[in-house]
Amino acid sequence: MRKIIFSGISMFISSIGIITIIFVCLYCNKIYGVINGSTKLLVYIDWFGLTPIFAVFCLIGILGFCIGLWGVFSKDKDNFKK
Repeated sequence: MRKIIFSGISMFISSIGIITIIFVCLYCNKIYGVINGSTKLLVYIDWFGLTPIFAVFCLIGILGFCIGLWGVFSKDKDNFKK
């Protein structure tokens, strides 16, 4: 049960971080306009130097998802009541 709660918390934090990065980049698109003729979101993330942070939040989300699957399908004693 602890694995599932941990995975939910990590995926929630990851989604908040990713949504914040996307919102900031889209808002700056309105302020700065088009960068080098491109309107792609990944170009803005790279231009602002947020690529490593974006990658970390994506990895946290993937890790949380994998731990959640492991917690659901594992046959620990915690999951079964006697």
